[in-house]
Amino acid sequence: MKVDFYRHNVNKEDIEEVNKVLNSWFLTTGKWTEDFETTLAEYLRIPYVLGVGSCTHALHIALLIAGVKEGDEVITSPLTFISTSNSILYCNATPSFIDCDKYTGCIDIGALKGAITEKTKAILPVHLYGQLCNIEKLIKYTPETIQIVEDCAHALETPGRGQLGMSCYSFYPIKAITSGEGGAIAFWNKAEKEKAEILRLNGMDKDAWKRYSPESTNKKYKHWDMPELGFKYNMTNIQAALVIGQLRRVEELRARREKIFDTYYEELKKIEELTLPRIERAHSKLMFTFWVNPVIRDKVLVELQEAGIGVGVHYNPVHLTTYYRRRFRYKPGDFPNAERIGASTISIPCYSSLSKEEQDYVIKTIKEVMRKV
Repeated sequence: MKVDFYRHNVNKEDIEEVNKVLNSWFLTTGKWTEDFETTLAEYLRIPYVLGVGSCTHALHIALLIAGVKEGDEVITSPLTFISTSNSILYCNATPSFIDCDKYTGCIDIGALKGAITEKTKAILPVHLYGQLCNIEKLIKYTPETIQIVEDCAHALETPGRGQLGMSCYSFYPIKAITSGEGGAIAFWNKAEKEKAEILRLNGMDKDAWKRYSPESTNKKYKHWDMPELGFKYNMTNIQAALVIGQLRRVEELRARREKIFDTYYEELKKIEELTLPRIERAHSKLMFTFWVNPVIRDKVLVELQEAGIGVGVHYNPVHLTTYYRRRFRYKPGDFPNAERIGASTISIPCYSSLSKEEQDYVIKTIKEVMRKV
């Protein structure tokens, strides 16, 4: 049997919605983007949302809105996708890593207090695999002068996310819902949203929809200005049309995925050679990972692949990538929990359309492989 690592949730209605855009006169940021932003704000219960081209774009803009600049430091986790810390570099600031919790893989907020310096401008916590980091400690240890930007790439459906400041979301293909490439920023503050709206489109104060469309809220042509230096980070109508239907059925998709996740948990916790990340807080159950002895991890990966099962590694720690080691002189041993998890972790198929037969095959194969290695 062949089991893909991931399959998206795009259906016939989503494709028809994209066709409506393709048959309209306006393909870039416009009516569909605005509808998506409104729908997502209602789902998140956060007043303002801005669609962008990726979660990387969202993180970069959010940090700029938070005032992060050259000479500043932003505290984050090394156990994440590189976009998290790269977005700090895009602001000419310095990532300040703290280790992750050895039981959950989430950023260790207990280490936060000792990491804050006079250069700390923001904290960028990651809700890894969809599980909230320790929000209570985060609030307790963060001074009011320091901004919080939440990396919610895995946590779209997680209760409690997005309550501490700006929050950033991903619609990459392996996420809960997808626009191919895409992301969003959620705001509690209208002024922050308005500034971000300028930054996402080259620094212009009016996009083409607002200037040209007879359907937009601006009935009279208005010339644009460029009050800021911005970026080409806008979400298009095509992306928005693809994802908006998925957003409207996201809880149905989550419920199916949660059953798959829980079945894995009950079955795989019986295998002594595996360790499962602890679930201590609210969790979207987006991604199922387990940890094995680093000595055999790669062999297990290969055995599963040869059996037709798609697998992944989430994540190799950022600080040990060539660029970060070269630039910041990081070395093995700097963040031992992140390094142990990075060397041990295996991610397996966990998505709403995974069939019972496919999941049974994955579980059976993992048990067989672990008996052999």
